Parts: sequence; C-alpha cells; structure tokens
Amino acid sequence: MTGKRLTYLAGSCLSYGQAIPYLPLLDILRHNCGITEADSPETITARVRLGLQEVGLDPEAGTPYLLHLLGVQAGTEGLGVLSPETIKTRTFDTLRQMSLRGSRQRPLILEVEDLHWIDQSSEDYLISLVESLVGAPILLLGTYRPGYRPPWVEKSYAMQMALRPLGPQDGPVVVR
Repeated sequence: MTGKRLTYLAGSCLSYGQAIPYLPLLDILRHNCGITEADSPETITARVRLGLQEVGLDPEAGTPYLLHLLGVQAGTEGLGVLSPETIKTRTFDTLRQMSLRGSRQRPLILEVEDLHWIDQSSEDYLISLVESLVGAPILLLGTYRPGYRPPWVEKSYAMQMALRPLGPQDGPVVVR
C-alpha cells in the first residue's frame, strides 16, 4: 500500500470487561470520531454527526444509535419507543456501514485485542461485521490466547497465525 493512506482503529477487551457490553467497540467508535473522556455531550454529538457525514451516512438516522451506545442521553429520546433488539440491530447496522463506507475511502484496519475476554454484544457485532467483509478493503485483526476460538475463524477469508511464546531473553527486550 505504498503511498496510500489508511485508517487504523483499535479496541481492547479487558479481563473484567466481559460484563461491559460493547467495550472494544466503544474504544473504536471514540477513536474513529475523535471523542475523549473530557468531551461534553454536545461535543460528542457533533463529532458523531461529523463521523457519519464523512462516510456518507445520514447523521439524522445514525446519530441516536451511536449516542445511545456512548451513553449520551440528549438526542436519543426517539429510541424510547423501540425494542432493545431493534436498537441493537440498527446500532450494528450503523457501525457496520461506517466501517464499510469508510473503507471505500481509505483501507481500514480494525484491531481488537484480547478477544478471549470479549463481551457477548461485541462478539455478536464482530460476527455480523465479518459476514460483510468479502470484497471490502478491511482487515479485522484480533489477538487472543489459546482456548478462545473466534466464531469466524472457519471463514475462507480468515487466517490464523500462532506466535511462539516469548523466551527468557525476550522479556528485557519487550521492557526496553
């Protein structure tokens, strides 16, 4: 990809995060939209709207779902009449469309670390995203420990690489 720009977004699963829905997706969404912990609800809303506009999505349609995901109350009032399953489906679709459309502008690398600690909602989303990856310039890179098996690992377009354990001489190199 010499000379080509790309987008790199990363999220992490945490040992205590299996009880926190969407934890790595929140990392990815915040990174994608440039949202920080110190941002006000108004700033978050403006950045989410801009993120949707940048990839050609209607901010009026997608913003409430992403704000709901981010825990912002203002702007999500219309979701109160929808079932939780409908909100989840539309949130997944908005996130998936952001990735797919964004990847058409610049190739996209999505990294999710420590999948062995992933929460069920995030895993459900990644399964739905993987179903849409054929032909898209997206690399979904996941790291995980032995014992976990991503549900999509059997896909013809998935590849698994095992890394050798670090030896005693590798520890000081990693620390440096």
